[in-house]
Amino acid sequence: MNPVDALWLTADRPENLMVIEALVMLDGPVDRARLAQVVQERLVERFPVFGQRAETSRWGQRRWVDAERFRVEHHIHDVALPSPADDAAVQDYVASHLSTPLPQDRPLWEIHLISGHPTGTAMYVRLHHSIADGIALVQEVAAPEHAGDPRLGRRALAQDRHRGHGDRRQLHLDARERGAHRQQLRRLRFPRELQLRVVGGRARTSPPFSAYLIYKHGGGGGLGADVREDEYGECLDPQSMVRQCKQMVAKYGFKEIKLKGGVLDPDAEIETIKQLRAEFGPTYPLRIDPNCAWSVETSVKVGRELKDELSNGGYLEDPAAGLDGMAEVRRRLLAEGNDTPLASNVATTAFEHLPVARRMDSVQIVLSDPHYWGGIRNQQHLSKFCEVLGLGLSMHSNNHLGVSMMIMAHASAACPHLTYACDTHYPWQTEVALGGRVPIVNGCVEIGDKPGLGVELDYDQVARGCERYAKLPYRKRDDEAEMRQHVDPNWKRILPRW
Repeated sequence: MNPVDALWLTADRPENLMVIEALVMLDGPVDRARLAQVVQERLVERFPVFGQRAETSRWGQRRWVDAERFRVEHHIHDVALPSPADDAAVQDYVASHLSTPLPQDRPLWEIHLISGHPTGTAMYVRLHHSIADGIALVQEVAAPEHAGDPRLGRRALAQDRHRGHGDRRQLHLDARERGAHRQQLRRLRFPRELQLRVVGGRARTSPPFSAYLIYKHGGGGGLGADVREDEYGECLDPQSMVRQCKQMVAKYGFKEIKLKGGVLDPDAEIETIKQLRAEFGPTYPLRIDPNCAWSVETSVKVGRELKDELSNGGYLEDPAAGLDGMAEVRRRLLAEGNDTPLASNVATTAFEHLPVARRMDSVQIVLSDPHYWGGIRNQQHLSKFCEVLGLGLSMHSNNHLGVSMMIMAHASAACPHLTYACDTHYPWQTEVALGGRVPIVNGCVEIGDKPGLGVELDYDQVARGCERYAKLPYRKRDDEAEMRQHVDPNWKRILPRW
């Protein structure tokens, strides 16, 4: 069993079930034997996980094993509601199961055929998220009128080499069986509280981003003909960093502030945060990220001296290296009555890290990134897991242009639990999107109504970027070489530095 599936099982709680549920209304009766045959052929034989149960080994590892005496018919339940059964009766039946766990000693799915409604049969499908990726699978199982339509070939099942074989085409009833018995989906109107369990959508329309302050020498970057204007000037002390932040806030309207630390002596960076708090007040949450440049002792010192400044929605990001180092910083701060949360995009970079970080209390806020967590869908999974585990969720930033910026914005908009403003390097970069830079207004990026991510490439700018890349004398990032060339010929990368 892969780690993501195991996490879905671990996160399953009676008060927060990891179960996908869907209800469709079908015109006319359903042939139970034929449905069992279709499920056997289209699901069980192609994807053996539908005939397997989850088991935990003596060493605590999760795995799929074949269920003894498994029969598809045992997972199809006939339900006869008292006639006449209206929409409310069907809704009541569904509502009574929303908090009912699936039995763990058998394959984690079931189908309820509900008769008694005057317009036909209600088919209520329940399956655990550990065996399927998203509601798309439920739609394909329960939508017979789409059978054989090649346009709807979704990849509903998660890519798990342990689950068996078979292609990932849509799952549906056989088109040859439709004929006079063809059944069509009919939308059933639910009360709003039930709609919210199955209907996706935006958690927010304008995801917020934070100012990203960087200590820097004079110069705007770029080489040769690509040398750029120095908008912020040299910023190597607390006063110039406050000036940099005021410029960013005035231009983009940011409401949260991040300082990239680990550059100057920790005392100078502590003073920078203190001056930022004095300038902007407690309504602007502050965060500092030294990229693991501090020892545990230095991290505790910084956390102690910035206890007030990092409160009210701020946090201390990756002060020390590794889950062990972060856990020790957290333990020592808590012993002093300091509950400053620790955030990380270094110690927690995969789903299997989450329960470990939670158990060790190493990380209280996970810094996500749809680029390396596997896309927006996995970002949504991460949001759910963090909510279940009691972890906060923010978003890390790296170099990104308009397309990547909008991926971040869409991921944030789709994750209700992502409640911190996202990091962004965007003010420091040029753009290749058609129409120029993605607007940041009042610290937010508006999600518009255009299809896809809502951006198009400016291919002239892309060509210019290719030309610049071709002229570069190097092909990989080398911070040590750059520091030796421009700052200190004897500079070495050392962690922890302080």
